[in-house]
Amino acid sequence: MTIGRGSFGPLNLGLLLAAGAGAGLFVFAGKKVASPLIQLTMFRDPRLSASLVISALVMTVMMATLVVGPFYLSRTLHLDAARVGLVMSIGPILSAPVSYTHLRAHETVLALVCRLLLEKENTTSTRTPARRTVPLLHFQLDHAVLA
Repeated sequence: MTIGRGSFGPLNLGLLLAAGAGAGLFVFAGKKVASPLIQLTMFRDPRLSASLVISALVMTVMMATLVVGPFYLSRTLHLDAARVGLVMSIGPILSAPVSYTHLRAHETVLALVCRLLLEKENTTSTRTPARRTVPLLHFQLDHAVLA
């Protein structure tokens, strides 16, 4: 949407309409086939729909912060590369200790005991290899793929 130096022109409108038409064709084709790529009926679940909307909002904020932010800092505020890096590193520096203490603060006594036992088991079981089972993943295959 930045073609045209910040103004919304006919090219931007055409590209936006083409993207909408492509999404509409994807939904139309998905309704016509026996096993679509995305089951559209799953969007009727309000929990899934709400979580997808929240995820889209979070990704928008992350994209604005991590991609647009450095350009804003360097081109608009005229910061050099070192200062842009310092400003961009403030968020991770502040969030790392908070997130670690948040995870440990909500750990129950039972979870703590289980974690410590698992750590002890992992350190003592290095002498004999443990057998671990991995659950099999089941995929639906079309008959055309098998033919």
